[in-house]
Amino acid sequence: MNLLYLLGVPLITSVALLFPRNVKGVKVISLIGSTIQFVLAFFLLYAFRQERLQGNFEDMIFQQNYSWFPSLNINFHVGVDGISI
Repeated sequence: MNLLYLLGVPLITSVALLFPRNVKGVKVISLIGSTIQFVLAFFLLYAFRQERLQGNFEDMIFQQNYSWFPSLNINFHVGVDGISI
């Protein structure tokens, strides 16, 4: 699972909340963003459990590591362990 989706959905939702002209629009956008976030989090929990049941006992799973500025050795690293789930 791509963990960046879990970081991106709230960001996209907050940007989308700048545009509605009434309270109903804000509520609809908030509901959609929250629902998407909940579904992704539930899917992550299910996938994490399946990984553990299959015998994957690494410290971190679903890891992603991106090199932002190689010359400065700056990386963006995310992953899931038992505590963060």
